[in-house]
This record gives sequence, structure tokens and C-alpha cells, in this order.
Amino acid sequence: DARLRALSDDCVRLPEHAMAVVGAIAVMCASVNPAVVRRVVDAAGVAKLEISLSFSSRPARTLRRPAGEALRRSLRRILGAKDGLDDAALAALAQLRRGDGSVIEHGVAAEEAWAAATELRLGSDAMSVMFDPPEVMMLAAPALPLCGTPCTPYYVTRCCERSDVVLTWSCQAAPPAGGAHMNRNGGNALDE
Repeated sequence: DARLRALSDDCVRLPEHAMAVVGAIAVMCASVNPAVVRRVVDAAGVAKLEISLSFSSRPARTLRRPAGEALRRSLRRILGAKDGLDDAALAALAQLRRGDGSVIEHGVAAEEAWAAATELRLGSDAMSVMFDPPEVMMLAAPALPLCGTPCTPYYVTRCCERSDVVLTWSCQAAPPAGGAHMNRNGGNALDE
């Protein structure tokens, strides 16, 4: 328990839109947090890239950048530098790499570069890149399922089809000792 607490203190918390995990503990460490890049369209209909980053040494950031801009501009914004960083210094501080380890040129369009990337390196930090990953954006299931009635949760997906989602069900044989459970008349009752 103390090891888990120590581990979770060093880890990045789940994003605000993440759903709670019931019956399991989810821990996401900063060293394995990927850079998540999503295609979005703003209110004016302009294609953008939403880049979400979590670092061990810096606060989490989410940037919206034009999809067609040169990669160098996106990397400069990620580093927090305006336009004062020359290309040689930028290449030393920030790199996107393909799966074979080759560096993606900074003049390539951002959308093309992020789609081909598997790793982002910023100084000594390195993280994997997930481009438009499949996601379950919302999940709702009955709180009190009835015996004999199929449990059919409602969920909304992004970048995948509903048929691609595999749901695994399990049941709890008995309520945890000392915990709350539902009594037959409805409402909560405490175990004694």
C-alpha cells in the first residue's frame, strides 16, 4: 500500500475527461505517458491538431496548432519558445522520430509529421506519440442492474467504431466487508 502511494505521488493524474475505474486501480506514470495528438476542427472550420503532453519535470499542457503549419513552429510552441530559437538549437532540443529511429525534418507539415511519428524527444524527456488514438469518450451503465435484464451500456467512441469496443463484464460475489451495499428495498445500507 505504501509502495502504491509512493508510485502514485510520482505519477500524472488522469485527465479531467477520464472515467473512474471501478474495481481496479489505474496508475499512469509520467515516463510512460504518451504525447496524444488528435485532429480537431475549430468553430471556424479550420483543421487543427490538439497536442496533449504530460512531463515528469513540467506541468501537463494541451496546445491547439494549425494542421498545415511547419513542424518547427509546433515544436517551438511546445518548448515555450517564440521565434527566437534558430533551427540548429531547435533540432538539438526537440525531435520527432519515426519507428525506425530516423528524425522527421522540421519543415514537414505538422499533421504529416505527427502522423508518422512514434516518439517525441524534448531535451532529456522522451515519450511515445499516439496520433488520433481510438478512445471511449463517455461511458454510462446502469447503477443497479436487474437480474435477467441485459446490461447495455451507452458509450461514445472517437476514432473507432462501436463494434471495435470489447466490453468485459464481471460480478462481485459479495459486497466488501464493512462497505455499503444496496438493500432489497432500495437505498444504501451498511454491513454490520
